[in-house]
Amino acid sequence: MNCELLEREAELARLDAELARVCAGQSRTVLVTGPAGIGKTSLVRAFTARLPAGVPVLRAHCDELEREFGYGVARQLLEPVLAEAELCRGPARSALTGGGRDPFAVAHGLCACTRAVLGRARAAVLVVDDAQFADEASLRWLAHLRGRHPRLRLLQLLLRPGGPESGCAHLPLGPLSESAIATLTGTEPATCHRLTGGNPLLAGLLRRALARDPARRLSGFGGQVFGRSLLDWLARFRPEVWRFAEALAVLGETTDPGLPAALSTMDIKQAGRCAAELRATGLLADDTLSWSHPLLREAVYAGVCGPRRQELHGAAARLLTAVGAPVAQVAAHLLRLPPAGQDWPVWILRAAADEATQRGAPEAAAHYLRRALAEPPSAADRMELLVALGFAESVAQPAAGARHLAEALEQLTDPARQRAVAEVLGDDLVRESRLDEAVRVLAHTADRLRPHDREAALALDARRLTWGVLDESTAAEAGAEANRLRHNTLGDSEGERTLLGALAFATALFGGPATPAATLARLALAASARPLAGVAAAAPVWVLLWSGQNALARKHIDAAISRAEQSGSVFDQAIMLSLRAAHSAADGELRETIRTARATFDLLPAEVSGFPHLVPLGLLAEALVDRDRPAQALRLLDTVVSTPALESSYLWNSFLLARGRARLAGGDLDGGLADLLSCGERQSRLGHRNPAAPDWRSWAARAHLRREQPHLARELAEHAYELAVEWGSGQALGIAHRTLGLVTGGSRGLDLLQDSAALLRPTTARLDLARTLLDLGKARQAAGQCRLAREALAEARAVAFACGACGLAASARRRLGTSATPRPATGPGALTDRESRVAALAANGYTNRDIAARLGLTERTVEGHLSATYRKLGITGRAGLRA
Repeated sequence: MNCELLEREAELARLDAELARVCAGQSRTVLVTGPAGIGKTSLVRAFTARLPAGVPVLRAHCDELEREFGYGVARQLLEPVLAEAELCRGPARSALTGGGRDPFAVAHGLCACTRAVLGRARAAVLVVDDAQFADEASLRWLAHLRGRHPRLRLLQLLLRPGGPESGCAHLPLGPLSESAIATLTGTEPATCHRLTGGNPLLAGLLRRALARDPARRLSGFGGQVFGRSLLDWLARFRPEVWRFAEALAVLGETTDPGLPAALSTMDIKQAGRCAAELRATGLLADDTLSWSHPLLREAVYAGVCGPRRQELHGAAARLLTAVGAPVAQVAAHLLRLPPAGQDWPVWILRAAADEATQRGAPEAAAHYLRRALAEPPSAADRMELLVALGFAESVAQPAAGARHLAEALEQLTDPARQRAVAEVLGDDLVRESRLDEAVRVLAHTADRLRPHDREAALALDARRLTWGVLDESTAAEAGAEANRLRHNTLGDSEGERTLLGALAFATALFGGPATPAATLARLALAASARPLAGVAAAAPVWVLLWSGQNALARKHIDAAISRAEQSGSVFDQAIMLSLRAAHSAADGELRETIRTARATFDLLPAEVSGFPHLVPLGLLAEALVDRDRPAQALRLLDTVVSTPALESSYLWNSFLLARGRARLAGGDLDGGLADLLSCGERQSRLGHRNPAAPDWRSWAARAHLRREQPHLARELAEHAYELAVEWGSGQALGIAHRTLGLVTGGSRGLDLLQDSAALLRPTTARLDLARTLLDLGKARQAAGQCRLAREALAEARAVAFACGACGLAASARRRLGTSATPRPATGPGALTDRESRVAALAANGYTNRDIAARLGLTERTVEGHLSATYRKLGITGRAGLRA
């Protein structure tokens, strides 16, 4: 029903202003709110009608009956661009066509598709009407867009009742004035305003009612509440018209007149007459069976009494099944019925869950499966439903997933199913910080599998050992088992190499020489027809990084990322991108660390922001501190929502280290030292002795020195030195010598700092070398060695500048007493951050169009950055970028 848009000039101007901000390069989300019929849709329609050329509009309307259709809203929005294969491919196309089982890949693919659309437009507007009925998967994707891609030129307009929401602009719509309502109805202002409450949709209905019956008294159009007014009005229709309206409201959108006719128990002709009467009053759109406004259907639906509503939903489910309607359409009605102990609803709901899983929408699948279990199913079907439900819940509800998988695991007899369930169950328990339970489950299942499938048992043993070393209640036992396993001979099967990787991880964490641990890691990662992936590959790669074998680690990281991209496993990509960020941090490449850590966040949807994000979050925050941005690092860390499960996780140590360093850099000595010491206490309770995982002692010792507590600083430095000698890597020894040199002072301290520089020079740890050179320069200045001090400080400044460590470079510059070092005119150091990022993507084979889509730029801007890069590097084209 179209009503003239009145008194919305200020709201239109507000939307114009929001679009201007988007065109300037800032993604915006606006909640357009107000009661039913207040004109939200009409306002946005008027706004989009006057958009300039080159600003596409993607639209979706949410329906309550489609709430469980995973990515249904995303499908409506992006299907218009699906025909352009180059814009929407891979996981995004799978999400829209029903072939994307990986929810992480689907969310990432949809974001990539959106970026591709925006890459060709100056801006885009995305409209979601009745957003309160949107499916969870699409809402998560929309939140991901606005939370992780703030520079997208995208204006999201979410239309719904209700109030404001954090992170979104709010545009509330109020009632129209008496004069506006009089204009819409053509009758006396005061009475019409009282009857309609200033609601333009009600005013339009009143106008239609008066047009059909001019003698009608206005008082007969009762009420100011939309639903009540409409029901009062419909009560005046013939009984068969109301019966047809009920059927049409329960069915939802349909193009088949036979369906509402059959549901309302009348023939096609009778149904046609009823539809014509509803159409004449303005309730149905012209020549269709669609309601002229979604809220009309909702009001009619709300007026159907409970028992009658259940009767109609049951009849609709049977009717749709009989005509071969999609299972999701049938399931939408079954979800609104109480359990009845029948077999056919279980079959329909299971099929709908499988479809939702194929679309990468596990929440929708879980909803269907819970309802199927309530029916209830047969004993045999129940076990399979429990497994499917546990897998679906493990994405966003690991506690619930663990409960259902544990119940099913004891009943399973197939070895392959036992292994798959045990692995997911173990991961769920780990995410809930119930590592001791995960260890017990994996051990029990491995013992059950060992007589039938040794490889599966070994794979579970490896997971058990990996998780066991990270929990206080199981670490001692895991350490003892690692000692026993070192004396066993393991071959090169997949299961044996997986166990070797876990053994390398445990060996490294509990200290001892780096060489044996690295040897085990290399054996685990050796070339094979079935290379390790995911956590199994990550564990030995961490060992290579801790032992200083960064080049070999990078080789395995890049290969694992390539395999994950080919297999479509976004979660595995995220794990390995975290390791790539750690590699960049170890090499002192701060800009690359920041880029890679942020790319990791882009891969994962918001509901898994806790555990998988802690490592890249810590790396990003530390890199920001080294870039002399401690306040930005603290703001980033403050976004983490702490939970007991998260804080008891081993990965929380990386958060504590990053926050401790950020607080120290920001001047909060007490808070920073408390975080670092808490990290150390947790490591100590686990029995971990590796000084590189993580290096908290060197920072805590500096904090003690700043607090004038040299005796506490010395205790930490001496212990760190012992552990570094035990571990034996050049980087660990260099850091330990530096820390001990700082707390020792005098000529002995100067010697230790010189030894630190000598130990770090052969390594790739350039940032740690810059720190040592700065400390060495300060110590030489204090000793009166002016020339040597200037040499160390000048080198510190140059190395820090190359790493992007702004704070270190500035500190060295101040010590030297020279002016700021300008950016060089040529060479890699001459590139801006954006030029470096564009060059890196071009070197990896991305086209200008791909680069523009990934970075939110125009192709012309990309060309400009590449031209500047070629000039600064002295090369002629892409062929020279890799070198």
